[in-house]
Amino acid sequence: MWCCAFPCSTAVVGPGFLFLEHGGASALVLMTWRIECVFLFLLPFSMYEAYLAPRRLRRQWFERTTVVTTVVASLGWGGTLACYALALSFTSTLRASLMSSLTPLVLLAYYAFTGQRISRGELWGAVLATLGMAICFLSDSDPERSADFGMAVTESPEADPGGTAATPTASALVAGHTLFGDMLATAASVFTAVDVEYSLIARQTLPLFTFSAAAAVVAGMLVALCAVVFEGATLGVSLHGLLGWLLPEYFYPVLVFSFVVGFLAILGFNHAIKYVPPLVFSVIILMEPVLTGIFSFEIGLEALPSLWTGLGGGVILAGILLVVVNASVPHAH
Repeated sequence: MWCCAFPCSTAVVGPGFLFLEHGGASALVLMTWRIECVFLFLLPFSMYEAYLAPRRLRRQWFERTTVVTTVVASLGWGGTLACYALALSFTSTLRASLMSSLTPLVLLAYYAFTGQRISRGELWGAVLATLGMAICFLSDSDPERSADFGMAVTESPEADPGGTAATPTASALVAGHTLFGDMLATAASVFTAVDVEYSLIARQTLPLFTFSAAAAVVAGMLVALCAVVFEGATLGVSLHGLLGWLLPEYFYPVLVFSFVVGFLAILGFNHAIKYVPPLVFSVIILMEPVLTGIFSFEIGLEALPSLWTGLGGGVILAGILLVVVNASVPHAH
């Protein structure tokens, strides 16, 4: 249940970010705000969890293997968020979600490289689900929306006081679906594979809220660093500040957004990953691109997904079913 709820929640990320970006905040800054709020939601639960845990169990939390796997998983999560947020500046939400959903192929390549055994059902299920993603890719979204959104962002008074200059960022945005955006989204799928693999190991020792809070700290630091380097973010409470979610016009929207696609999604991910094999989990979340296209249409940011999207979504679900039914081969970790 949590596996299916996770892609439903994360599918709102892209459309939600584009909606909030209309206010002038940049993608990485918004992602930093989201992680900060998520950490505040997680903090009291993790403190209570630590209070109830026996001393012997708490000592295991600081063992070398637990610390290393937690940090690597957190960096994988942070890398996924940073690459996906940057990709939204160069491509549509649907295309970014599709390109960032190549995790099953990354995991299959990793298993093949490390000599782990993969059942035929898992292999064909992952291939079928990826084929469904490719069918969805044929539909794409309306490129006009991407161009219109790029003009809306870059023609703001702050970006162009005279209203006549065209910045390199504006040119890239208006160009729509660029190779750079595809590369960023694809890199996100690699980071997701790292996150899935190492989260499984860390979750065998760390309880749910403690692991989630620790991951939020490490991932938040990475995303905040990217926001400072790539977007010139500051430390203040401003539109381009790392604490800008405290502004009255952003406070409640960011809190609600962070609770739905941050707090609930992260708990769902970290709970399910302890019990569901990584390959199965990565294939199930291929539902996200289809849902992203639907959500983007519902809030008026992109065109209605075409028949190809519906057909591809059906193929993805068939692949998911095939993987889940055949997920009987354990993988070493």
